[in-house]
Amino acid sequence: MISHLVGNNRFCFSRSLIHDSSLSHDVQPHLPGILRQCVQHFHSPLWSVRNAALQLFGGLMPRILGQKKLRSADEDSFYNSITATELFARHITLAPILIQNLQRSDEGGDPINPSLVPILSMLSRVAPGLAKGDDVDTDLKQHLITFQWLFVKYLSHAQYMVRQLAAKSLISFTCQSEMVSTLKMLQRLWQENKTRSTNMEHGILTALYMGTKLLKMEYPDQFKEYQGCIQQSIGNFQFFFTS
Repeated sequence: MISHLVGNNRFCFSRSLIHDSSLSHDVQPHLPGILRQCVQHFHSPLWSVRNAALQLFGGLMPRILGQKKLRSADEDSFYNSITATELFARHITLAPILIQNLQRSDEGGDPINPSLVPILSMLSRVAPGLAKGDDVDTDLKQHLITFQWLFVKYLSHAQYMVRQLAAKSLISFTCQSEMVSTLKMLQRLWQENKTRSTNMEHGILTALYMGTKLLKMEYPDQFKEYQGCIQQSIGNFQFFFTS
């Protein structure tokens, strides 16, 4: 009883610190460590501890991801969002923490892993950059590739919300220069798996829809180049082009 009260108080105290704007510069280096504690306590058998950890996790998001300067009616808008490269360059120790937890969820086979949805929700809010760039650290490039393949694996997850967030995260982590090649990869994956798994088919089509919508809205020249290819492959899905 005492131990979980101490845990709850610790989370409440941490939340007060990260909400204090006068301490934002001092707290910044400790954000990945605080996030690690949140994720670990999502697995607590005590609801009060899980709830306190989730509230702290929610409070961390504006500090880690930043806040949009303009509000948009479209929640899927990437306007003013931080890119994945910027996020992990700013918080160097964050990527290994998140990858470790996503890999653990993938290996565990537990369809109700309590840390999976919060992590994917966070990662789905980053924005695609123009290109990864040659100046990006080699370890960071490898981290980004690992994230993308984990997202692809989660496209076949049993839970609808996980598939939805994995699809959005995959597109969020795909820079403009690689968007078309990623969508073509998803088309091939869909052709290979459309008769095997309904969950996989749904996850792939969701990612294809989100990526195609992004191309149409943000990169019209690339969309024109890609439109014929996707119509030939999955031409009966007219909502890809009318949404």
